[in-house]
Amino acid sequence: MNIRTFIAEDQPHARKGLEVLINNTPEFEVIGSAKNGIEAIEGIRSLQPDLLLLDIQMPGANGFEVLYTLGEKAPKNVIFITAYDQFAIRAFEVNAIDYLLKPYTNKRLEQALDKVRGFQAVHSLPGTFSEIAQLLQFYITQKDLEKENKSITESEQHRFIIREYGKITIVYFDQLLWVEAYDYYSRLHTNKGTFLIRKSLRKIEEELPSVFQRIHRSFIVRMDQVRYIEKRGYGGELYLKNDLKLRVSSRYWKAVKKAFEPKGDTNFIPDFPPLYS
Repeated sequence: MNIRTFIAEDQPHARKGLEVLINNTPEFEVIGSAKNGIEAIEGIRSLQPDLLLLDIQMPGANGFEVLYTLGEKAPKNVIFITAYDQFAIRAFEVNAIDYLLKPYTNKRLEQALDKVRGFQAVHSLPGTFSEIAQLLQFYITQKDLEKENKSITESEQHRFIIREYGKITIVYFDQLLWVEAYDYYSRLHTNKGTFLIRKSLRKIEEELPSVFQRIHRSFIVRMDQVRYIEKRGYGGELYLKNDLKLRVSSRYWKAVKKAFEPKGDTNFIPDFPPLYS
C-alpha cells in the first residue's frame, strides 16, 4: 500500500514540484495539498494522511500551529520544510523524521522519503503538547526572523491568533463586528461567536484598519456594520446591523457623528473606507 502524503506549502511552484516528485516516487502518492495553515488543518483532518510535508512559514497558521491544533490527530510521519536552520534543529524536539532546508535538491528529498520508509512502522509524531508548545513559542519570539521573512503575506497580517486551553483560533479582521475591553484582555465579537484575546483595546485599535473606529473607552466598532446612530445626552447610541446597541461616549461622539453627516443628499449612505487599502 502506498504512503498517503499531504503537502502544506504556500509557494505554488514549490508545492507543485513536490507533488510531481512524490507521485513519481515508488510507494508514495499525494492525496492532498494546502497553500496555508488553515487549509492544511482542514485537509489533514479530512484525509488523515500517513505523511505530512509541512512548511513552517505559512500564512494563516504556521507549521507549529498546525501541529498544535491537530494534536493527536496529526500524521505519524512529518517532514518539516524551512528556510531557517534553527527551526530545523528545533523540529527534532518533536521527533520529526527529517527536515528540508530551502533550497533543497531532489536528492535531499529522496533521502528524506527513504527515512519515511524506514520509520513507517515504528515512528510516531507529534511529541507531547508541551514540546510542540515550546517550539511554537520559539517561533513566535523570533521577531528578527519574522522581519526577514519575505514570504509573509498581507492576508497573514490581517488576523488575530488566539491561544487558549491548548487550542489555537484564528479570527480575521473581516470577521469582526466590534471589540470590547475586558480587563487586561479584549473580547472579539463576530457573527460566529465571541473570542477572548490577551491584548489591550489600545493595542487592538493600533492593529485594525481605518474602517474600525473607537466609540467609547470600552468599544471599537466596524463602522460599515452600523445601521444608525442617535443622540443621547452628551454622547449617543449606535445600532449595528444585527440590532445590537452600543454606547457612544461624549469624547467620541463628534467623530462618529461626522461619519454619518449627509453630504448634500438626504439619502446619504456613509462611505466608509475599505477594510484593506
